[in-house]
Amino acid sequence: MSTRFKFTQRSIDQLPNHSEESRSRFAEYTDSDTIGLKVLVSKAGRKWFYARLTFNAVKKAIKLGEYPK
Repeated sequence: MSTRFKFTQRSIDQLPNHSEESRSRFAEYTDSDTIGLKVLVSKAGRKWFYARLTFNAVKKAIKLGEYPK
């Protein structure tokens, strides 16, 4: 599966858990329609929405909430 796709409830539900063998803690997926909108998936399968943005030349990441809540 590509890491960039249109976010729908079905596509987010089908995201696999992040690999246990990976050195990183999360897998990151990007919405193709909304700039900066991301979903992080943990090794346990938890999912969070994030917004990544630049404000006054400073990069920020804002946690929007856990999926599906």
